[in-house]
Amino acid sequence: MFDTTICNGASFVFNGTTYDASNLSGTEVFTAASGCDSVVTVTVTESPLITGVFDTTICNGASFVFNGTTYDASNLSGTEVFTAANGCDSLVTVTVTIRLFVIAINYGSVRYYDL
Repeated sequence: MFDTTICNGASFVFNGTTYDASNLSGTEVFTAASGCDSVVTVTVTESPLITGVFDTTICNGASFVFNGTTYDASNLSGTEVFTAANGCDSLVTVTVTIRLFVIAINYGSVRYYDL
């Protein structure tokens, strides 16, 4: 018996057979030099895809760095890839909203209004 777990979307070849999400189990036959057969049952578990969402709001003209990527008014969204300890990837979708505001000067006082 051969049981294993693969990352989401991954595959591997065992005795010439490709195992992946569409082929999670099978039986492999090995023939020894003596002519005797050995049968191995293969069972594969595919790990689920791990995803997350990071939505944030920044002020006009501001920026921040997430996982090495700079997000600002010219880069409002993206997908960041992280690798877990088991070697599988997880994906985080980043969405940035720009907070706009108006400055009003009225007789010496300054007021900020969110739009």
